[in-house]
Amino acid sequence: MSRGVGKRVLYLWLHRLAADQARRRDGLDAAEPFAVVTESKGTLRLKVLNRAAEEIGLTPGTALADARAAVPHLLTRVEDPVREERLLTALHRWAHRFTPFVAVERPDALVLDISGCAHIFGGEEAMLLEVRQQAEDLGFDSRAALADTKGAARALARFSGHEAQIAPAGKTWEMLQRLPVAALGQDSRHLRRLGLKTLADVARLPGAELTKRFGADLGRKLEEALGRSATPVAPTEAKKRYSARLSFPEPIGFTDDVTAGVEKIVTALCEKLEKDGRGTTALELIVQKADSSSESYTIGMARPTIDRAAIMRQWSPVIGRLDAGFGIDVLRIIVRGHGPLEVKQSGMGEVTKKGSIDDLIGTLGNRLGFDRVTKPLPAESHLPGFNEARVPAIAQPRPGQWSRPSAPGPLRLFPGQPVEPLAPGRPPERFRWRGKAFKLKRSDGPRRVLPEWWHDDPRRHEARDYWRVETASGERLWLGADPEPGAKRKWSVYGELP
Repeated sequence: MSRGVGKRVLYLWLHRLAADQARRRDGLDAAEPFAVVTESKGTLRLKVLNRAAEEIGLTPGTALADARAAVPHLLTRVEDPVREERLLTALHRWAHRFTPFVAVERPDALVLDISGCAHIFGGEEAMLLEVRQQAEDLGFDSRAALADTKGAARALARFSGHEAQIAPAGKTWEMLQRLPVAALGQDSRHLRRLGLKTLADVARLPGAELTKRFGADLGRKLEEALGRSATPVAPTEAKKRYSARLSFPEPIGFTDDVTAGVEKIVTALCEKLEKDGRGTTALELIVQKADSSSESYTIGMARPTIDRAAIMRQWSPVIGRLDAGFGIDVLRIIVRGHGPLEVKQSGMGEVTKKGSIDDLIGTLGNRLGFDRVTKPLPAESHLPGFNEARVPAIAQPRPGQWSRPSAPGPLRLFPGQPVEPLAPGRPPERFRWRGKAFKLKRSDGPRRVLPEWWHDDPRRHEARDYWRVETASGERLWLGADPEPGAKRKWSVYGELP
């Protein structure tokens, strides 16, 4: 790309991305009104509409109940941000066929720096049409614009009302001045109250007056839209995708055959990952059956790994419960998560890539859920029971330094179990706990623990006095009470002492 070529930016707005994604996934008829809905303030509202729904008169933000009353046959799907993000990532990889400089603008746009690239496609107009045509071939409605700056291209694509717009080099303002003030990305209500309807109206005001009334951000966006201040397109790195598939000449169904097929695919994927110095953290197995149905299964790993044996140990219970039906035609595995491969040298010329703890975390996480497999970490607190935090073991947080307690405490802590005083005293000479009566033999205390009022948790806002007590029958308990004096004091057992 020569230095003499001026900057040109193509903005591709996939304005029905969520609806197109859901329609392609579920095979819906494009001629039927369809909407993706989202929850807002406890109410389901329309978020993205297909063309048929817009032509009927529905608009984004309408409550679903009102939309259904007007259009009873309206088809809907709840938004799926995870799938939409995956789709946008895939489209990001697709856009690299036009230029190496592609950025994602979430939730529904791609920004392409095409400086010096347009001539390959026969000029800017031909390139713009080619981008939109390929997007349409993939099943997506789009609006695109080409200008000197990202801000100008974005404004034209989103607010000009045209499906394709090209602002000639150096003539951005002529194309922008009639656009509504909403093209600046500001809350346009305040601007419209002052009688400002278009960008031309805003541009006539002195810059100092704009900054005083609406802040520096409005002036910056106006300068960018006018082409006086360019924001560079920061290319987003396309995350490499790893997948492999195995087709069979005849349907298979035996567990051993499926295991052998999965192992062959895993071996191929691990070889690809190892070449790139990567390891997998999540794998999805897609099983395509002879009756044209398909199922998918996902496993996770505690660490980025290419250990085939460890991966197959996680797949083993999944394969064991797999229903082959009339047979399996195709097995496909997609690497849904990967990261830098960590290797540890354990001796001269010997490198290990696995650990028994990681294997255990992966096994338990896949069976119970990774959110349920936790590990303790020290937390800053002087309150009993709050100096430990539980975090997902798969996150592998750095271990902290456990502090030594300022005074001896119980071996077992549990939530306060109420005690019924049977005789006066501090602590009571006799009391009932867990339905059994106890007589006090000796006690040591009180030890007052002050509240941690700066935390949001209301359980940490109470002061409490603690006693170490021994009963006549030999029980050693950690007895606690609130500082309330006299008979109003509430007693509880908070732990058992060694």
